[in-house]
Amino acid sequence: MPRPIQQRNTTRYPGVYWVQLRNDNKAFFIRYRLPNRQQIEERAGTSAQGMSAAKASAMRASRISGKTDPNNKRREAKKELESKIQWSLARLWKEYSETRSSDSGRPYKSRSRDENRFNKHFSDIWHLLPEQIDHLNYERWKKKISKGRSPTTVWHCGELLRRIVRFGTERGLCAGLPFKLKLSKPDNITTEYLEPNQLASLSEALKLEKPITGNMFHFALLTGLRRGELLKLEWKDIDFEIGEIFLRNTKAGKDQILPISEQALSLLKDHPKHQSDCEYVFPSPK
Repeated sequence: MPRPIQQRNTTRYPGVYWVQLRNDNKAFFIRYRLPNRQQIEERAGTSAQGMSAAKASAMRASRISGKTDPNNKRREAKKELESKIQWSLARLWKEYSETRSSDSGRPYKSRSRDENRFNKHFSDIWHLLPEQIDHLNYERWKKKISKGRSPTTVWHCGELLRRIVRFGTERGLCAGLPFKLKLSKPDNITTEYLEPNQLASLSEALKLEKPITGNMFHFALLTGLRRGELLKLEWKDIDFEIGEIFLRNTKAGKDQILPISEQALSLLKDHPKHQSDCEYVFPSPK
């Protein structure tokens, strides 16, 4: 390490000296030679850390006898050990989820869903290194998780695998998959339409619900809003004059202004407030 530029102060212990730091703190240094005659000079510690001349002298004696290695050798050994640590898929997932949650500028909204997918579907491969997951292992894993599940679920699992491995390769933690992972977006969307008689029956059934609950379902039919968007909707988000509602932090991560029909506005005008001071249009029942 570089020699300190401050004035050296000798001690009564051979090969031990100290330099003055700020706030009456002292840094202790030791000098010695290894059996190969290489001269070593290293910082033993500071008085604020509990270091003293006597402790530094004991450290020097331990270094000379070979009982402990110099700081630079210990750092090299630690670096070598870290390079040998195996980054299994489970360890990569833990690092990926924690890093994305803390470092990303946007909230990790899908963490709970990703965590559920990983815990539920990755148990057969999470002990493997990415480079150990060949195409045959991948196809077997995909075939197993596809039993009784939709193609979309299988696609999401494959996409999660790709994200985790890409995270590891970009940071030099793993070598990556030994094959190119190709994912085709599944087309398993089934669209069903209500017949007029079905819609009439549903409207009658909603009238039997509590006004707030029935109106929420009716409003969802009129606008196509998701459950989370309905529950987050506040009275201040509704512009009755223009006929628009302001949606906060939608599934796409952006705010959105949505025009609504006269029928939907009429429903809101007649919609009862749960409490006089409640800001939500459809509050959760207590």
